[in-house]
Amino acid sequence: AYVDACAAVMSHANPWFGVTVVPFVDMANHQDDEQGGPHVEFTEEDGTVIGTCLRKIAPLSEVYQSYGNLGTADLIYRYGFTRFDSAPTEQDVVSVGGEALLRVVGGYAPHDHRIEELE
Repeated sequence: AYVDACAAVMSHANPWFGVTVVPFVDMANHQDDEQGGPHVEFTEEDGTVIGTCLRKIAPLSEVYQSYGNLGTADLIYRYGFTRFDSAPTEQDVVSVGGEALLRVVGGYAPHDHRIEELE
């Protein structure tokens, strides 16, 4: 039960507000400007999280916030989803390990300039 409770807290802990669980902040889903934009914006001032309404919220409608202009990798890592269009953005990156890089390009370098080891 303790491990389950820890997992529940950590999966909702907000690192942008001091790694705390902030009710309501984690309940608002992301919406891009192209989809209508967020309803609220959350900021932190002197240890207090403040939600500011950016536009009218219709009764019984879902409330949206913006998670920021993040690439696919950040959205997956931080929030567990990606946008429907999934078009590559300038924030998207690919990590290549040194060993894989050496296997692919190491054999093509002139012998006297060959990379033997990456630190």
